Amino acid sequence: MRNRLLSVMLVVILALVFWFFRIPEPQTRVVDLRGRPVSGAEVSIYAPDSKGSQFNLIATTRSRDGFVKFDLPRTYFLQVLKDGLAQDPQTMALGCKKIVMAPEGRITGTIRMANGRPFANCNIFAQGTNNAGFGGARTDKNGRYMLRCLWPFAATPDDTISGRMSSSAKYNVMLGGGRHKLLAQAVTVTVCQSKTASAPILIAKKGVLIRGKVLGPSGRFGRNRKPLSGVQVAVYGPMRPMTSAACMSTTTQSDGAYQIEVLPGRIHVYYQGGYLDYATGGPGTYQDVEVTQKGLGDVDFLLLR
Repeated sequence: MRNRLLSVMLVVILALVFWFFRIPEPQTRVVDLRGRPVSGAEVSIYAPDSKGSQFNLIATTRSRDGFVKFDLPRTYFLQVLKDGLAQDPQTMALGCKKIVMAPEGRITGTIRMANGRPFANCNIFAQGTNNAGFGGARTDKNGRYMLRCLWPFAATPDDTISGRMSSSAKYNVMLGGGRHKLLAQAVTVTVCQSKTASAPILIAKKGVLIRGKVLGPSGRFGRNRKPLSGVQVAVYGPMRPMTSAACMSTTTQSDGAYQIEVLPGRIHVYYQGGYLDYATGGPGTYQDVEVTQKGLGDVDFLLLR
């Protein structure tokens, strides 16, 4: 009897110790611009598992206080969906405790082929030029699309409205990649909360090629440069403006050669990485070139050391 009592006491003590030193259950609160709780919002939680892969959990905010709980000590990425609202992109960060929502901005528009026909079932996305906002959509059979849940404010306060957020944000609207291998010149659209902005018509057409090579450092006396395979070369240009983070990239082949399709115009070509060194062509690893309808070759990167 005594041994059983001691065993029960030991179990109780261990349970109390475990409860006291337990990892607290993470909580994230979803609120509107006035700090009021947003109930019924769907929170997607992307986190790495023990093997390094990402998995997704979905939870819903509580009606009384806007809190959502989940069984992870840390979060990797938080995305909140609520009809008619947009999430502050700065609150998607690791371990964010408060997520702010605002009335969404929307962009509607049309994309057509070069022959005038509607471009159906293609991906369209928008990326903020003065915030980290992002949105995506697919076109319908008439080539029309609507981008929703866009954060309608700039990342920094507007100089004309001291201490308050700006009244609008700017987004680049761009044609997404796919098997179609077509490109379209991006357009910039101003987005305001609770309003739908119209984007100019996008025209999808074939691009022209930029070619070049990435060569490693030379040996003794400047000889025997080795081609670098499997490294990234990326471009900005009319189809992916530098005012957005999105770029287009490709990987070098076994002989160090690469090629990538772009639209004619001013193109910023840069060595994106894969080999920790510097290359010729500018301060760091880039070259600014003018591409014509015939394309451009010999945009090479020669590593210095």
